[in-house]
Amino acid sequence: MTNKKLSRRDAMKILGAAVGSAALGPVAPRSFRAQEAERFLEGRAPSEENIRQAAGIARGETDPRGNVLRASRNYRLATIPAIVENALSNAVQRALGVVIIAG
Repeated sequence: MTNKKLSRRDAMKILGAAVGSAALGPVAPRSFRAQEAERFLEGRAPSEENIRQAAGIARGETDPRGNVLRASRNYRLATIPAIVENALSNAVQRALGVVIIAG
């Protein structure tokens, strides 16, 4: 395997595959794809602002229930944008070949 640097065009192709479908887990009666957020991202640059807006759109598509043992509905609604934004940002970094070190 060779370490090839990606052109912006190649990176965008990979990014499209990485965020081509944004699936969300326990924030609705069953897992689903945030299709409005996906449509918003199509053809847009992976900027912080676009990612932030897509995360907000994804939040609007959810209908989480509260759970006394896990998390309240309000907590889940408040954290969804941050989680989606983090996931999309990580996808962009991976597509551009940036090494992510958890710490």
